[in-house]
Amino acid sequence: MLSKKHLVVVGDSYCSSARTNLIYNEFNSDAVGQQLNPDPTLHSWIDVAANHLNLNLYSFGYAGRSWYYSRQALFRYIADNPGWVDQIECMVFCHTDAYRYNTGNGDVHNSLYLSDSYRDHQQQLLANALRNWTVELMDPPFQCWAQEQWFYEIAREFKHINQIHFNNYHLTVEKSINILPGVVFTTPLVYLSLGEASGTDEEIVKKYMTHDSRVNHFNAHNNIALGNLVSSTVQTYQPGHYTIDSSKFDIVNPNATKWPNPGFGTC
Repeated sequence: MLSKKHLVVVGDSYCSSARTNLIYNEFNSDAVGQQLNPDPTLHSWIDVAANHLNLNLYSFGYAGRSWYYSRQALFRYIADNPGWVDQIECMVFCHTDAYRYNTGNGDVHNSLYLSDSYRDHQQQLLANALRNWTVELMDPPFQCWAQEQWFYEIAREFKHINQIHFNNYHLTVEKSINILPGVVFTTPLVYLSLGEASGTDEEIVKKYMTHDSRVNHFNAHNNIALGNLVSSTVQTYQPGHYTIDSSKFDIVNPNATKWPNPGFGTC
């Protein structure tokens, strides 16, 4: 009897939470930024997709970390497990912005921007260093170039594997269309995420972005809808560029597509 193949998910907080224990975590002692969701009523879209497709789920999604951190974790696992990559049915990527600090150190993450004081002295040092890098040292053209090389690497190294690509933000859409193979969804996931949100721009940023407690930034209905989208895309695999049909999602905010410009709230 042949063993089940794998669904592999790579990205940031848009795919960092799962309802069941991830097989990968059995072997991974430093899966920082991954969140086990114990509530069976709060479905994770990555669980939904893997269960529908009857595939083993491996998630390399890490909340607040850069694309480089996820890349490093993925390639470490490939190096330590010869033959594993040959059992992959589909790879799903959630592409974040290019401006996160690219490091393999999981202690460096976006949450360090959110507080002015930390009980842990090391966290305070990291927070100060990260803020200084962002303001004084970050070179945006280099950051964008580096992410572009990651896209080329995906296209080169995994060209034999079916791929699905989501753009978390509008910033990566054009490059994803021009470089990445497989199925590329051009509707930024943040538009669906903020489509659930009501309130002023400021209230939405605080509740649904900087202090978001939702599983993968979606409510239960939208996690299921996204999982169903992945499942159907794998089953009817047709490479190309597609928008996401928002009618399948719970959308109460028609202004969400205005983000990050003013007026993306409902009041």
